[in-house]
Amino acid sequence: MKSTLLILLALLCPMAYAEDDRSHQLESEVMETVNLFLHSINTGDVALMAEISRPDAMNFIRVQADDGSFFTRARPQSYFLQESDDVREVTERIWHPTIMVDEQVAVVWAHYDFYIEGEFSHCGIDVFNLLNDDGQWKIANATWTVVRHGCEPSPLGEISE
Repeated sequence: MKSTLLILLALLCPMAYAEDDRSHQLESEVMETVNLFLHSINTGDVALMAEISRPDAMNFIRVQADDGSFFTRARPQSYFLQESDDVREVTERIWHPTIMVDEQVAVVWAHYDFYIEGEFSHCGIDVFNLLNDDGQWKIANATWTVVRHGCEPSPLGEISE
């Protein structure tokens, strides 16, 4: 009995490690796309944003009003892909992402802060839904909150100039 158990464990352990390796690989691929998406926001690179987003991608924004209540804005991703004369320096940073992924669908949930021209604007939660389109992870939906008051300091510290 003891030897049978040892043989069974010896056979199953490599399978568990292989699955864990694949999971880490998928998480890395998904985070690479999310990081590219944030880079496209921070640099105003609409071509990059379009490349890593599905053409039918949507955005839902929960905005905190002055009275503390929230309202929702819904925008197709194409809204953010338009060239603009309003060229302001923005910085969006996320931290401690929670990643859920399988071979076809992924979700990344993270705290974020947002700066405009080096000045703090707001914080909130980013949620990215991604789909695996023929081997390439694409943003299918981005949802975030815009909280202007009561934000805890980022563990990333202040932004550097």
